[in-house]
Amino acid sequence: MSSSDELQKSMVIDKSNHLSFKMLAKNFILDLLTWGLWIYSIAFIIKYAKGIFTRPILEEFFFHDVIGFMFLTAIVLVVVTFFWSIISKGRRHKKRK
Repeated sequence: MSSSDELQKSMVIDKSNHLSFKMLAKNFILDLLTWGLWIYSIAFIIKYAKGIFTRPILEEFFFHDVIGFMFLTAIVLVVVTFFWSIISKGRRHKKRK
């Protein structure tokens, strides 16, 4: 058996169908916590919808303005990351030569 065959065999992840009780309990608790936070968030927004959507949150910015800024920031970060990966890829190839 060659070393590449051994490496390939050692890299295979054995996914068992049976999870331990500890892992099942952790998953269940995290699921409950996640769903609880979602339900709480929705209930909070429903309860205070008038104040959230009709009054400014940050000085003169309303809720939809803040969400728009957050979305725009996320898009800009993705674009910057994309261009940074192109720039750093070029630098890595220059260093190797």
